[in-house]
Amino acid sequence: MQLSTEQMQAILRANIHLLENDPQAVSLEFDIDDDGDVLGLVLVHQSPDDKAPRALVQASSAFGLAPLSLRIEQGELPSEEIASIDVEPMHAELLSESTIGLSGTRVCEGGGCGTLCLSGAHIALEHDGRSCGTDQPFLFSNSHVFHRAGGTVTSGGEPVATVACVFDLEAETTFDGGVAIANDAVPRENAFKVLNPGGEPLTISGLKQAVLGMAVAKMGMVSGWTEGKVGSPTITRIQGHAALYPSWKGSYRSRAGDSGSPILHKADDGQWYLVGIHFSSGPRFHSWNNVAINFG
Repeated sequence: MQLSTEQMQAILRANIHLLENDPQAVSLEFDIDDDGDVLGLVLVHQSPDDKAPRALVQASSAFGLAPLSLRIEQGELPSEEIASIDVEPMHAELLSESTIGLSGTRVCEGGGCGTLCLSGAHIALEHDGRSCGTDQPFLFSNSHVFHRAGGTVTSGGEPVATVACVFDLEAETTFDGGVAIANDAVPRENAFKVLNPGGEPLTISGLKQAVLGMAVAKMGMVSGWTEGKVGSPTITRIQGHAALYPSWKGSYRSRAGDSGSPILHKADDGQWYLVGIHFSSGPRFHSWNNVAINFG
């Protein structure tokens, strides 16, 4: 059975109770074959033998779909990908042509490092009735990266931004993202672009929503440039936090320290687009399917 992104996300929302009422439940996602057909739902559970529910899951009646089967499998909680050691950053070049851009700039505060997505544009984020944004030049990254940085983000030991707002990682559901206001160390007239494997900067032309099977690339501070495809949409519980994370699985490779990495897609016309932001092992990333975003 082929399902649209809208249908899959509606089905996940309709069955989020399987996670909400069971702290041993890890994630809810789709069982999808190589042809993109949905075979059913998968509930990943830490103790499937004695605690996981056995039931048929009803698909959203709004789409007139038949009930989906539920498969239970054992798994561990994913973790945030923050590094515990200092590493060489994968820096982007400062260029002046793009209004939307990114970089792999290092944050090493409180024993952890993370990759930051930076831009000279303005940003507004909204998720589940909560908002986070600024009308000033900003840095964009994971909430958990900014928590590690504290109130001040540094690069090369020098302050470059002040954390303005982050989404609550203990809320009912969350988007692991936040915004820091850049200081004068970030040129106002410039934007940041992503380095590809050959070292040439990539211009980011805009935003694309994630779609099952979409080819994507990740530029991580630790693992560098890796490629893969978009997998199942998922709702996931992350180690150490109460919130559930509506997100996507990916097949690209990642390592601890890649949190905040940009997830990119090259369109048929050769233009590169920002699809989302990497945040945890699995790997998993947030996309604009899960948050309303506006770059001004």
